[in-house]
Amino acid sequence: LPYHISTAILQKLIKLNSFKSAILMFQKEVARKITAKSREDEYGYISALVNAVCDTEYLFDVGKANFEPVPCVDSAVIKIAVKKDKPAPDELENYRKFISYAFAYRRKTLINSLCLALKKDKKTISRVIESFNLPLNIRAEDLDYNTLLSLSKKFLDFIR
Repeated sequence: LPYHISTAILQKLIKLNSFKSAILMFQKEVARKITAKSREDEYGYISALVNAVCDTEYLFDVGKANFEPVPCVDSAVIKIAVKKDKPAPDELENYRKFISYAFAYRRKTLINSLCLALKKDKKTISRVIESFNLPLNIRAEDLDYNTLLSLSKKFLDFIR
């Protein structure tokens, strides 16, 4: 994929009903982000989005010396395959919006990110997070896509 638009292409690809699986090459850093799991350094918005829809597998590195002309970055090949129980299109769109808010302020707690992005008070946001028995100092990158998906459903009224 063209590296400068690879994540945009991937986001469109996973929305297609006809898409089942692919083996794709990305810039190495992007491939690591796509395949990252919660609590890994590279985990973020794109990881949470893709992993809600697809199983991902980091296959192998492709060094920059394998290209002519030699680029400035290394590459990596990953495999993505759509899950049988992927979210419905409207559910996925709400989830996408929610995680964009959750990861908007990466170094902040989930409560602070959501308060800033949704323009809601901490008390309201805290109540929802506490209903999941999550600590109030948790960050979005500490949560797997299943938990984020469940949270997105609870925040549905705030997202619209």
